[in-house]
Amino acid sequence: MSEDSQNHLFEDPLGLSRIAALSDGVFAIVITLLAFDLKLPPNTAPDQVLSRVVELGPKYVSYIASFFVVSIYWVGHHAMYRHIKRYDRTLLWLNIVFLMAVSIIPFPTSILGSFPTEQTAVVLYSTGLIFCGSTLALVWRHASRDRRLVDSALSAQVIRIAYQRIMAAPAVASVAAIVSCFSARLALALILVSGALYLFPSRLDRIPSGKS
Repeated sequence: MSEDSQNHLFEDPLGLSRIAALSDGVFAIVITLLAFDLKLPPNTAPDQVLSRVVELGPKYVSYIASFFVVSIYWVGHHAMYRHIKRYDRTLLWLNIVFLMAVSIIPFPTSILGSFPTEQTAVVLYSTGLIFCGSTLALVWRHASRDRRLVDSALSAQVIRIAYQRIMAAPAVASVAAIVSCFSARLALALILVSGALYLFPSRLDRIPSGKS
C-alpha cells in the first residue's frame, strides 16, 4: 500500500476492492431482509392460505419497489466507484454512513407494506430514501472535489451531472413527503415513477472509466 503522507491518500486496489466487497455484502443482506416481511400469519388455516396470500398485496408492492430502489443505489454505487481511483479515511466513513442508510430501508418498507395509505408510513419511507441519496451524494462530492480521489481526466461536466443525478432522487423523495400530506397514493406513485427512470441508462453509463 502506498500512502501520500501529506494528504493521507491511499492508492491501493486491494483497499478499493475491500470497500466494494463490504458494500456488496451489505446490499445483498438488505435485499434478502426485504423478503422476510413476506410471510403468512402463524395462525393461518389451510383453507385461508389463498385469501391470506391475496391480503399481502400491499407488502408485495412495497417489497418490489424497495428491491428496485436498493438495486438502483447498488448500480449507482457501482458506477461511482468505476471513477474512484484512490481513497482516504473520510471516504471510508462516508461509505459506511451510506451503507447504514441503505440498511435502514427494510424498516420503512415493512411499515409501508402494512400501512400503504398512511401519511406517516410514506413520510418514513421518503425519509429513508432522502437519507440514502444524500449520503451517496456526500460520497461523490468528497471523492470528486478537486478530483481528489477520482481520475484526473474526469471532466467537470461529468462530475456535475453525476452529482445532479444522485441528488434528483432525494429531491423527489422530499417532494413526495410533502405530497403525502394531501395524498399518500400520489406520493408513492411519484416515488415509483421517478425510480423507474433510473432503470434506463444515462449518458454517464456510456463514459468509460477515467474519461470525460
